[in-house]
Amino acid sequence: MNQSKTGWIPFLENDDYLLLIALVMRETGVPASVRHKVTSGVRAYGFDAACTARLIRFDNERETKRFEVLSSMLMGSPENTNDTQEPEIW
Repeated sequence: MNQSKTGWIPFLENDDYLLLIALVMRETGVPASVRHKVTSGVRAYGFDAACTARLIRFDNERETKRFEVLSSMLMGSPENTNDTQEPEIW
């Protein structure tokens, strides 16, 4: 089935774009489907669900990294004993 790539469909294929849309959705409170004028009910739901899932994954990745840094600070990390560079958390 060949579907033309118009409107919001290319955003679903690029993880960085989808994350950007999801972050804007969270900050503004406006659903992605409304902002990008997706009128079909099923497509709007799918677009908003994809953005929400990407946002949850982003938050989980960020928290995991934060806990890894905290753990290495508290427990010490043998591989980072000679590393003078501060870990990037955010």
